[in-house]
Amino acid sequence: YFIFIIFTYKSFGITDDEFVEYRAGKSLLNFYQTGEERNFNLSNTHLPSNALYFRVHLAIYNFLNPNFYYEVFHLLNFIFSYFLILGVYLLFYSYYQNKYYSLIPVLMLILTPRVFGDFPANPKDIPFAIFFFFSLFLIYLLQKRFSFFLLVFLGICIGVASSLRLIGLSLV
Repeated sequence: YFIFIIFTYKSFGITDDEFVEYRAGKSLLNFYQTGEERNFNLSNTHLPSNALYFRVHLAIYNFLNPNFYYEVFHLLNFIFSYFLILGVYLLFYSYYQNKYYSLIPVLMLILTPRVFGDFPANPKDIPFAIFFFFSLFLIYLLQKRFSFFLLVFLGICIGVASSLRLIGLSLV
């Protein structure tokens, strides 16, 4: 996976959402650093004080990519998306206890163009999918064995999923 992303992360164009989302993340990062809300060619609904959902991950991306190169954003999205692949593997491994059976859902995920094709250039849906999936995974683990640590981590994952997309509240 990492060899693939090293050779392909510069091969993706800019999607319609990226311009708005990364600039909104830049505005949030600026707000965290200076306390001022700057408009980076955004409508007021995308500014930190009026945003419909939280863009902390995009502020972190802007911190890691101060020159605002879309190729670097695509690389960061690819790297972050690895956690979805890892989560799918871990869920099925915890159920089947077989590393070969656990690779089948991972291959299905990677071979699904709608999912894998969105990894580099979808700054909204893929982070939501990661936290939503990890929430489901933690619910599964908590049914097998209760742990206070897992419960706290579940709360964090549900909170982040809910703040990224309103449908994340369906977990509750």
